[in-house]
Amino acid sequence: MNSDQGDTLVATSPPGRWPPWSTLVRFAVRQTLRSRRAVLVYLLLALPPVVGIITVHAADISDARTSAQIYWGLTLAMMLTASLPLAAMLSCGPLVSNEVSDGTLVYLLTRRLSRQSVLLAKFLGAVFSLVAVSVLSQALLVVTFAFGRYGLTGAERGAALVGGFAIVAVGAVVFAAVFNVISMIFRKPLAVGVGFLIVTEWIFLTLPVGIRRLTVGYHLRSLLNGITDSPILRSMLAERAGDGLWSAGASGGILVAIVAGALTTSAIIMMWREFTQAREEER
Repeated sequence: MNSDQGDTLVATSPPGRWPPWSTLVRFAVRQTLRSRRAVLVYLLLALPPVVGIITVHAADISDARTSAQIYWGLTLAMMLTASLPLAAMLSCGPLVSNEVSDGTLVYLLTRRLSRQSVLLAKFLGAVFSLVAVSVLSQALLVVTFAFGRYGLTGAERGAALVGGFAIVAVGAVVFAAVFNVISMIFRKPLAVGVGFLIVTEWIFLTLPVGIRRLTVGYHLRSLLNGITDSPILRSMLAERAGDGLWSAGASGGILVAIVAGALTTSAIIMMWREFTQAREEER
């Protein structure tokens, strides 16, 4: 048994107690939350609220507008650009690459499940875990700036709750799908994933708007701009993007297409591997 995976799937799923598909989802949740990489995930997602707490106590915050600017700055620059994508890479990258060590292969043989079902079930379990931890981190960030003498005002507090929670949840799903398919295509998914982040989500976001539209971060910001009633956030985004932001509907559609395309590609890769494996066995 791989020590990074915790309990094996077969050992934690008594026959007949749970439907096979839901057992895979529950196992993926447990695997994501208990693996050694989970510690790094927790640390990465803890960074924004920790930095927020330090800023509140160290900076000279003199009004509620400054609190809102710092909150949205940490959400955009730290959570959406660094902590969340890195956490998704660590937690959702190796989902389907360790079928032998975590017991999934044996479970497939005994329950007669397709690998496509396994892909979707393990993805949903890992995404549920990632979303839960990410939203908790964002909640701590909101609490840090929502109260106190110069805390967020009522309108900004509501925008921070609705917009912050929604965009973190959406971002977790999108980045999880992207890094899942990267892990299936490349033999060194962590190295490729880091390169993907550096090029597309960090370098591209500093280039003209036509190139920024190729990034997940751009469409997350456009979606956030459309669903959040925060003048302070919109002025911050407009200062950086000008009139280049798309509508929430357009960017939301792009993000849905990215997730659907990533999952479809992963399923096709699995089918191709099964096909080539079957041909080799026939020989």
